[in-house]
Amino acid sequence: MKSAPAQILAFALSALSLLPACSQPQSASAGTAPTPSSAEAQAQAKTYQGHGVIRGFQSEGRVVVLEHQAIPGLMEGMTMGFELADPASARGFKLGDHVDFNLSVQGDSWTVVSMTKSK
Repeated sequence: MKSAPAQILAFALSALSLLPACSQPQSASAGTAPTPSSAEAQAQAKTYQGHGVIRGFQSEGRVVVLEHQAIPGLMEGMTMGFELADPASARGFKLGDHVDFNLSVQGDSWTVVSMTKSK
């Protein structure tokens, strides 16, 4: 029977031998993940259509607060703020306006890319 230190050493060596099998290939620049091209990034973004009512503006007009209906395939209806791709696109809108909007979702980034008054 091996002594406790010998058993620990044998366990550590066997664990170390498994590490190469667990590692993932790295990009050419060690330690950094490959960055997708802008075309790949756009391909990963998904756009949803929504309808809602403007309840406010925040962050110096960079965020629009919408009380929106359910957005099929994305979420139930609720009131929340969305970043505007172009804050100038909110000119002419006011609280209470009913709007149709296109929402680009890519990872944690949820951005209203276009917004029009509903008829």
